[in-house]
Amino acid sequence: MVRLPPGWILHPYGQSGRGRSPQLRTIRRTDPRQYVVRLTGIPLQPAQAQALVPASGNVNLPSIGPTGLGNIWYPAQATVSTTTGVFDSSQFRLYLGSVNLPITLVGQCQGGAGTISVALPPMQPGQYLIGVLTGGHPGDLVAMNVVGVMDALTT
Repeated sequence: MVRLPPGWILHPYGQSGRGRSPQLRTIRRTDPRQYVVRLTGIPLQPAQAQALVPASGNVNLPSIGPTGLGNIWYPAQATVSTTTGVFDSSQFRLYLGSVNLPITLVGQCQGGAGTISVALPPMQPGQYLIGVLTGGHPGDLVAMNVVGVMDALTT
């Protein structure tokens, strides 16, 4: 037999609690016009992407880029590595594009590790960096880290 504290009853929504109906509360929203202070020189975050290489040896890493109102990226370099490392014969290409559509080749590196210098104009929301690995070892983990700074808005 279940014993309940005095004043407690079982009800269908939470199965326990004080004998009262659930309270609905709205979440306060901040008016976007209040975001007027620009913060500059913030390290890029999140600026990492990783994926497992499938049996074909070719993989597109998840796109990374600025998101949100007033967020602007200034990437400086991209570092890539695979589990196999320098003994890997794969080729990595970094593109600038939208969502998962690689459009402009930014740089490339051979082997399972390397650094690509990224010389781009400021990236706005909707622009993404997309890594494409070809000729990788199936089962390897490929990781990309982008270093740079960003601007953001705050209240």
